[in-house]
Amino acid sequence: MSHFICGEFVFKSHLPVKRQEELSFKLTEAALSNHFALQLGCNIVQDIVFEILKMERATSDAKELPFLVTTSPLADSSDGLISPYTLALPPDLYYAKLEENLQRLKQFLVGINEMGVLSTLTVVFSEGFDDSYEEINTSLDSFIEQCINAFKKEEGVPSLRVRIQP
Repeated sequence: MSHFICGEFVFKSHLPVKRQEELSFKLTEAALSNHFALQLGCNIVQDIVFEILKMERATSDAKELPFLVTTSPLADSSDGLISPYTLALPPDLYYAKLEENLQRLKQFLVGINEMGVLSTLTVVFSEGFDDSYEEINTSLDSFIEQCINAFKKEEGVPSLRVRIQP
């Protein structure tokens, strides 16, 4: 079963296509600078991501942009970032590596937030598809702590939807 870190950027207002393209390049550059890859919108390879997000693949809404975080431009899941099976470490080392990966993700999200275009941001952690997700609201400051607690409580990858108010 694949593991995913996906979500959606919700912008303060509708963005013209040209602005969407410019912003997509900036999002991709920010992800690469934090040493992970980003699939955006209809370029998300796995259909299951759209099921997790409850979105249509062909969405052209200029106010919301779905995303998937992967370990490399060649990956189609987030296994290398959060999967206890892929990371294959004892629990204490797994949580240390998970925290390191979440710190990189947080740095990316802080950079996106500093662009001043987001109204909300949702990050979803999932092992495959689930019918229900625990939902938490948090700030970027508490993001890592809240996520680590959820992973420890689940003793693995939780079905977790994290809403961040920038």
